[in-house]
Amino acid sequence: MSAPPIISQSIVLPLPPSANRYWRAFRGRTVVSADAKAYKHGVWLVCQHAGFSPFAGPVAVYAHVYRARKAGDLDNMQKVLLDSLNGIAYNDDAQIVELHSWRHDDKANPRVEVEIRQVQE
Repeated sequence: MSAPPIISQSIVLPLPPSANRYWRAFRGRTVVSADAKAYKHGVWLVCQHAGFSPFAGPVAVYAHVYRARKAGDLDNMQKVLLDSLNGIAYNDDAQIVELHSWRHDDKANPRVEVEIRQVQE
């Protein structure tokens, strides 16, 4: 008997760097920053350890962002977070058909709680 299909995957991740620190100029070209690359690699490690496998079809992403201090825009963190889940939670971020985000404050434990759900269209 085969296992039932996975319809949802959840993970707790560190706060991503702001989109303001996502890109850097290098020798006349725009490249992904070292901070963004390090974050993406860390997300890959955490998701591999958790046994994530990418969804093939449309998905909804739910993100609760717990920031350490009352500064920073919610939308500035989304780009790096969603890009870091490419190839891990979904094959391409073009599969995201719903995006739900909430901002909270938690000085003692900043983090992002993410849930990716399969969407039936």
